[in-house]
Amino acid sequence: MSVHKRFTNSKKTKFHWGYIVNIPSNKYDAVGNLKRKQKAKWGFETKKEALKAEKEFLDNIENNNIELNKNATFDDVIQFYIHFAETDGQYAKGTIANYKGLNKKHLNMFKDVRIDKITPELIRHWRQTICNTASNFRINDCIKLMKAAFNYAKEEKVVTTNPFEHVKKMQVPKKLRKRFSIQQLHELLKSCKNEIPQYYCLFALACLTGMRVGEYSALTVKDIDFANKQIFVEKQYTKGELKNRNKTKESTRVVHSSDEILNIIKWHMQKFNITNGFLFTDSINKPVSAKWVSRHFKKLLKLNNYIEDYCRVHDLRGQYVDIMHSCGIPTEYISREVGHSNTSITSDIYTQILAEIPIEANKRMDEKIFNNTTKG
Repeated sequence: MSVHKRFTNSKKTKFHWGYIVNIPSNKYDAVGNLKRKQKAKWGFETKKEALKAEKEFLDNIENNNIELNKNATFDDVIQFYIHFAETDGQYAKGTIANYKGLNKKHLNMFKDVRIDKITPELIRHWRQTICNTASNFRINDCIKLMKAAFNYAKEEKVVTTNPFEHVKKMQVPKKLRKRFSIQQLHELLKSCKNEIPQYYCLFALACLTGMRVGEYSALTVKDIDFANKQIFVEKQYTKGELKNRNKTKESTRVVHSSDEILNIIKWHMQKFNITNGFLFTDSINKPVSAKWVSRHFKKLLKLNNYIEDYCRVHDLRGQYVDIMHSCGIPTEYISREVGHSNTSITSDIYTQILAEIPIEANKRMDEKIFNNTTKG
């Protein structure tokens, strides 16, 4: 621990005080030594004030308490959450990098603001300012991060309030997701099997099981139970890492497979001599990445005379939901199969076919009532 004087002009006639504290980071260097990071705070008028603030900071670090330090800032809470994300093991590297980027680029207005000084007026001013430099999607990412950070701090009982709890997200246009008709999908998969058979099983799973890219990329032979017609979805391959967990707890599930899908998996294993390990690998025998899958899906689209951005490979997950809905399968069942946390996600985000249901329902009602009446 150390308190320092820092001059604020070139003549060294004006200065302020601050402290620099070394904090364990829970990370290790190449030779196994515990890394340390520094926390610095400047702007105190006297050495006594800096010493007092330093002691409060160290006491709160020891007691794992942020808010009791009257000088605790917004950035203290954000860093507390990012540190948790880095050490918890449940967050992808890309997610953590995104948090750091958002904090550095878009949240500087709050950085040194004390927690008790974060007012609705300040938040409104931030929203008005950031609208000039960031999209609504990016602003919503920032709001999501701030809410998550303070909610985590509340759960850990290191703060008592979340000033961002009632901040509303910006409105964003709904994405128009194109879908294939049943006939188009049939032709697409047939073309895939004939022209690029190594991808046939992969894209069949994408269309007809509702699994995420990272989930079917991580599938191994052991995950397929042919006798009970089940596929165990218990891990994912993302950002170059195989994780023995899925996106959410609901994502860890058992997919009930059709006979045709199981036959396609058997065909794939026999044709490419796969007896163990991953079902799908790239040129260096690693699980296929999301970028790899997306790149080859664009090739398949081009081969079938679609523009390459006709839809994303992830949209095939929604295609599966639409097919199941069109077959009259209950939303609750579909939601479990695709690993959604609640049925509203299944209905509101992925299903376009719901808009056609009133028309079809009225058509069936007319046929049932008036056709039957005519016959009578």
